[in-house]
Amino acid sequence: HARVLRGADGEPTGILQIHDTSLAVLRAILPFPQPRAEELCEALRLGVRHAAASGVTSIQGPLDILPKSQFEAWAAIDAGGELAVRYFAWGRIGAPEEFEELGRRFRGLDRSRFGFLGLKAFLDGVISDRTAALLKPYSDARGERGGLQYSDEQIFALVREARRRGYQSVLHAVGDRAARQALDAFEAAGTAAPPDKAPRRASTPDLRTPGTAALPG
Repeated sequence: HARVLRGADGEPTGILQIHDTSLAVLRAILPFPQPRAEELCEALRLGVRHAAASGVTSIQGPLDILPKSQFEAWAAIDAGGELAVRYFAWGRIGAPEEFEELGRRFRGLDRSRFGFLGLKAFLDGVISDRTAALLKPYSDARGERGGLQYSDEQIFALVREARRRGYQSVLHAVGDRAARQALDAFEAAGTAAPPDKAPRRASTPDLRTPGTAALPG
C-alpha cells in the first residue's frame, strides 16, 4: 500500500511511502512509459560510452524493467561492436526460473562479457520515508520501525534456493533489523552450494548496530 506523508501542519511533505516495491504496484501508482527498442539501445550506448570514458569496465544491476528488451538491447550493441564493458545481471529472487529462462534465451551472448550472476531481494525500504526496518523506533516518529518485506521463513527459503541454483543472493538491507535478517538468511542457507560458486552480499546498509557492523556500505 502507499501513503502520503504529511507534516505537523497536515500538508504533504513530498514523500510517498510505499511498502510494496513490486513493479506491478509501482506501475499502478506511478505509471511510466514503455521505451521503444531503439530508445533502449540509444540509452544503453550512451551509458556504456560514459562508463568507458570514466574508467568503468564492469557493471552489475537488477533486471527490474523489461528484462527481455534490456538483453535484446545489449545484444544489439554487442553485435555492432560497441560494447566496452562487462555486464552482470541480477534477477528477482522470487523468480529464479524466469532468470534461468533469460539465460537460455540469450545463451549466444559472449559469457566473458555477459553474466547471469545473482538474485535480488528488497528486505526493507529507505530511511527517508521510514520504510527501512529498524530494531528501535525512528527518533522522529514514535512507534514506527519500518517493516520487513519478507518473513524470516520466506527469505531463508529463497536465499537457500538461490544458493542451491548457484546464484549470489543480493539483499537490499538499509535498516539494522533488515541487515540482521540478511545475515541470518545467509547463515541459514548453510552449504546448499559451494561458497565460491554462490557468494552472498547485503547491499546499502545505512544503519549498523552491534552484529551488523561488518556489512559493507
